[in-house]
Amino acid sequence: MSFLNKNPLSIAISLIYNLNILEPNKEMSINALRSLPKMERHWITIKKYLKIIQLIQKYSPQIELEDSKFKITKSKIYKRFNIKEQLILFLFNNHALNKEHSIDIPSKYKNREIRESIGYLFNKNENDTYYLSNSGIDVFKSISSDLTDLIYNNKEIGNIFPEEEIELITPKDSADFADESYWERGFSEIPDTRTEYPNEVYG
Repeated sequence: MSFLNKNPLSIAISLIYNLNILEPNKEMSINALRSLPKMERHWITIKKYLKIIQLIQKYSPQIELEDSKFKITKSKIYKRFNIKEQLILFLFNNHALNKEHSIDIPSKYKNREIRESIGYLFNKNENDTYYLSNSGIDVFKSISSDLTDLIYNNKEIGNIFPEEEIELITPKDSADFADESYWERGFSEIPDTRTEYPNEVYG
């Protein structure tokens, strides 16, 4: 059977099998790899699949797959989004882009940090449903642009999505943080410039 007639899963399994029997930290050529048993002979295809594996290892979240359903168990990138960016992604992914498509949001987002951004990043209806404002949509576009730049140009995650600095909220500082969701989280992310109000909003 030729390499090109194999389905992608078979190609990946064959390649992963062979990579696992090679000595680590030893440079070798693709020509040497394609000469191994159980490997086919198409150099370009092997290189493409090596690139796919490299991209997955570097950027892809870990997933659990069962039948037709999957769950993301760990993400190198999502954990770097602050709470406002996470809500922006939640609303966008659920098509809450205008008042007619506003939705309820999970309780973890119902805190002071989100409330302070209502009218800027988010709009809230009388029935406590939310949708993205134009500024919120612009932030999504910025995230999308950065994520595309990261993956297509093979950049380092920390250079595009730096990890959020965090500060511990202690009981003596709790007067302004009465919302229970803050205590459930334990930490409050310091907002980054993407979701901060522009200077003119402050007056």
